[in-house]
Amino acid sequence: PNDFKWFGLSATGRSFGSGTDLPSWLQLMGQHLRPTVLLEDETERPLVLGTKSDETAIAQDDKTAILQELQTFYTALTTGDLTTMQTNVFLGTSDLVTQVTQQGGRLEDWAICLQEGNRPAGMQIADAQVVLVGASSSSDNDNDNDYPIIAYSSVLEYPSVDTIAAAVDTPTLLAVQSWTQNRQDNSWKLVQHQTIPWSDLAPAQGTLVCDARGCVSLVRTS
Repeated sequence: PNDFKWFGLSATGRSFGSGTDLPSWLQLMGQHLRPTVLLEDETERPLVLGTKSDETAIAQDDKTAILQELQTFYTALTTGDLTTMQTNVFLGTSDLVTQVTQQGGRLEDWAICLQEGNRPAGMQIADAQVVLVGASSSSDNDNDNDYPIIAYSSVLEYPSVDTIAAAVDTPTLLAVQSWTQNRQDNSWKLVQHQTIPWSDLAPAQGTLVCDARGCVSLVRTS
């Protein structure tokens, strides 16, 4: 039997939901578990590596490689580098993107998403964290999925600012990426990128989900 149960309380102590199925954590963060303090005025908040003292050197190397690929993704995203986005960033497809398109949702391909005026040209990112959740391709991996999800990353996004220090009091987004590893060369590749508004000002009303094909939007209707 499935013994999983969850019960959610907001920062004010009010219940916002419960269930026995795995919830969509990112939507819960954007709508109910929003930040309770403003970002401090700091000169820089660079990408960081969430390492543990007992972590193996291999695990630390994997996390470093993921952060490098994460930077490649955001550079392509903000500069409109379509070639890199289409050939060097993603591997496999997102089940969520597929589900949305099968239900009639509109998919904007990367050629459209990266056009000037559509892409987040001034976006800054900070506070990236990486967690490994499965065996790497270089070890024994019996998962039947061609591209199993074996790592996740999260990062804060600050749209249209020149520096992180200038991001104080500006809208903030929370993004989560899922990663797989190419079995041919052990390089890390994105499977899904999802971002949602994450602010103390108001609950999120929608989320953006992307994979190798492009991006779809999910909007809160109730």
